[in-house]
Amino acid sequence: MSTLTLDLCIIDQDIRHAECGNRARCLLALAIDRQFELGGKGYIRVDANEASFNFAGARWRWHLPKRAVKYLRAWDEAGEQLGVDAAREQFQPAQFELLLAASSPVSPQKTRARQDQINQARRRRDNAAKAAGQPHRKPALRYVGI
Repeated sequence: MSTLTLDLCIIDQDIRHAECGNRARCLLALAIDRQFELGGKGYIRVDANEASFNFAGARWRWHLPKRAVKYLRAWDEAGEQLGVDAAREQFQPAQFELLLAASSPVSPQKTRARQDQINQARRRRDNAAKAAGQPHRKPALRYVGI
């Protein structure tokens, strides 16, 4: 497994464009996007304790340091209580040292024909379960934002 140490800098530009509670457009996600020059086209997610993103053919993950977690929670709380514009005025740039680990290779996107084939198989499975009187499968709930 590859590792990489990175100084992640949150600058005024990240603060101006960040959204509170949005795990793909938060302060840290925008800083990762800018620093790795992804151009907004990559997968980036920041949860309560972990961030992950795709870069150079691998999914990179890092556990957020406590200082970064506090900074992010303060951002979300300020945005919720004061509004995003007031939160932007209140926040200063910050810097965090991160130890990134490449966890798995990124697989290529499915073609439209393959996705149609998968959807058709799911419909057949769901219809067969319905005909047999089995309950419908519920999708797993996901944690959204911080």
